[in-house]
Amino acid sequence: MRIVYGVAGMGMGHSIRSKPTIDYLLKKHDVLIACGGSSYGFFSKKYKTLEVPSLRIKFINGHTSNLYTFFYNLIKLPVYLYNACKIYYSIAKFKPDIFISDFEPFTNYLSKIYGKKLIAIDNMNVIVRTKMKNHGKYLDYLSTKIIVRLFSPFAQKYFITSFFDSPVKTKKAKIIPPILRKEIINARAKYSDYYVVYLATLNERIIDCLRKVNAKFIIYGLDKKLRQKNLIFRKFSEKMFIKEISNCKALICNGGFTTISEALYLKKPILSIPIGKQYEQYLNAYYLDRLGYGLMAEELDIKTFNSFQKNWASYAEKLKSYRGVGNMALFKELDNIISSIRI
Repeated sequence: MRIVYGVAGMGMGHSIRSKPTIDYLLKKHDVLIACGGSSYGFFSKKYKTLEVPSLRIKFINGHTSNLYTFFYNLIKLPVYLYNACKIYYSIAKFKPDIFISDFEPFTNYLSKIYGKKLIAIDNMNVIVRTKMKNHGKYLDYLSTKIIVRLFSPFAQKYFITSFFDSPVKTKKAKIIPPILRKEIINARAKYSDYYVVYLATLNERIIDCLRKVNAKFIIYGLDKKLRQKNLIFRKFSEKMFIKEISNCKALICNGGFTTISEALYLKKPILSIPIGKQYEQYLNAYYLDRLGYGLMAEELDIKTFNSFQKNWASYAEKLKSYRGVGNMALFKELDNIISSIRI
């Protein structure tokens, strides 16, 4: 079976969670990965990969700017459309039998043009394919809902990865636990005396806050190697990051789904500071807090950290009952769907 697998290029979370599924499919099928941005850099060295345009999210003062993002991508639209034409012919040569997409918009629309079945595997569709209610930040919720519908409109089946429950609206949708890379599944977790900090919004104000509290921090985000009193800065290394998140006392991060779901599997309490104007991150942090697995905060300051540290034992106790890995459940579902397709 020839499969085109689209992976969104915004951030690394889509790539990290798509890789286990792609590796599984490659044991039986011919897979062409269609992706752009950071995902293209992640996959292109070792996999059959087709570069597609990747929409960009623009930030102002550490917050997503919806207006800036809209106009930036609007200006780039002619380039995107020109590249989309080239992609159409490249995929035609591949002769796909089915499309799979992790929130990659071009493969969604190309599946419709080719008249092929599409399977969506992502966490974003929880916002529009389930009965989840809005939990505040209505304008951010509304704009995200529109984007999800535009990016993922045509799937015959939606597998929605989630660490919280939300009843689905349609038989096309199914909630599954998070997809995890094997290094996380195989990790032996324990609690040490340090906190891991992994923030895209890391700045001097946050660093100064961490210097003033009585705790040890290993910090990713500045891509430099340095030690300052209670702070250890790391250049990013996947192997080192997995080792240190497996052994840390807790994680301080934004609201990205993949990072949160991996930390939950490792039973790590989480202090989540979602990036402003990104409703999906806010939603993840909201449920993390609501389920008692950690604390959601709009910013990191000494009062917030002390509150998180004070309630650490409560979060750790709640996490003892957490069970979250959806790889084999998803793989069996994919096998059934693919085997039903007539070439």
